[in-house]
Amino acid sequence: MTKLIRKVLSLVLILSVMMGFVGCAFFDRIHATMDPKADFISAQEIVRLLVTAIDDPNQLADSYASIPEEQRNDISYSNYFEYITILRSFSDGNGKIKSFRFLDDEENSKHLDSIYNKLASNIDVDDYYTVFSQYGDVRTVEFEYSSETDYPVYMYLDVVDGYAYLSHDLVSQLISTYNYMQQYFNLLEDEKADGISALLSAGNVPVKYADEVLLARANYIIDFYKFRVKNNADQFILVAANPFYVEYNIPEVFSSDGNDIYERNIYAFRNTDGVISITDVFEQETDVNVVTVDVSDTKYLRCGLEYDYSAIVRICGKKPNSMYLKDDVVSVVYDKEGNPIEKKLLLVSYNGMNLTFIVNYTSDENWIGELSSIRLYGSHSDYSVCGIHVGDPEISIIKTFPMITFGEYDIPLNLGNVTYNLSIEVSDSVIKDIYISKVD
Repeated sequence: MTKLIRKVLSLVLILSVMMGFVGCAFFDRIHATMDPKADFISAQEIVRLLVTAIDDPNQLADSYASIPEEQRNDISYSNYFEYITILRSFSDGNGKIKSFRFLDDEENSKHLDSIYNKLASNIDVDDYYTVFSQYGDVRTVEFEYSSETDYPVYMYLDVVDGYAYLSHDLVSQLISTYNYMQQYFNLLEDEKADGISALLSAGNVPVKYADEVLLARANYIIDFYKFRVKNNADQFILVAANPFYVEYNIPEVFSSDGNDIYERNIYAFRNTDGVISITDVFEQETDVNVVTVDVSDTKYLRCGLEYDYSAIVRICGKKPNSMYLKDDVVSVVYDKEGNPIEKKLLLVSYNGMNLTFIVNYTSDENWIGELSSIRLYGSHSDYSVCGIHVGDPEISIIKTFPMITFGEYDIPLNLGNVTYNLSIEVSDSVIKDIYISKVD
């Protein structure tokens, strides 16, 4: 009986093993015929999970875990957290996301075109194909909010063979571009000129001047934000955030005279090589000092003002070297009795300075007229404009006017309806001529 039981048990064991082999082969054949991406979720479901995390931070971990690992495309949880946080920042002014939609093919193409055109008009960038080819088939999703938005909000998916993925490159590069901008804001708040200068682009400034120029520009920018921008950085409006650029709107900026408020935009751009730069465009602001020549510590001549002979002698401390009245009549005015008065050009010369007046002339020591132009030349060091002398190195111009384009030293000034111009001529990196004129 015992032998019989042992034989039966052995037979059962053998059959079990055989069935196991057969079963494994059977299920292997079934598995081979199944879609290996059967567990993938749709593009709509990926976006829905992101929206859930954006609207409710408590759902962030569940949202991340619910996206199949392969569709997360090596995006770590920390990167996912940063990505959602950036997208959530749009909701600060827009409210909760009500719905979303995928742009159709035509809309998607136009949207990517607009990104490329923004890049190409602001920085050096490769052709369209090179910019986007590394990301595969980029599909754009537009968020729709519970309240009306001033700027559309987008996110991007990568579609390969009909399957949607979060793009590791799109996400990580968006994060780095966004963080670059935040670093700029933090440095502005802390007034760190050295740090800001490191984030700025030197453009066409020669290498030997770059450090000094960028530091001068950084200090100019710090003062601008300190005295002219009404809002703190956390009140700036995020307009766009994508891997290629981040754009903010600064809603309230005081005009130079403090009488008006306007808005301006600021960008962080990423080029094809991955280099990020801040584009915070400033026009060089000027005042009457750019049309004023300092003759001494306490005396000056200003283009556009009226002077007579005695005033010129008093300001300059001595009589002119020469005076020359041109024959041509510039204009004719009339006195109270209706008598015509001819206005002519009078050229007054000192060592290193020529003055041109439009005068009512009677004699060399009896005239009055408007100072219409001033030229500083030679190597006379007594005369300067905004601290700049003829003979100074070229870099002194940029240190004084950091926001002008290097090599282009025509600086306008508008006073009411009248325009003046400061023009500085440079040769061999040295200032050779300074010319101030009233522009007709």
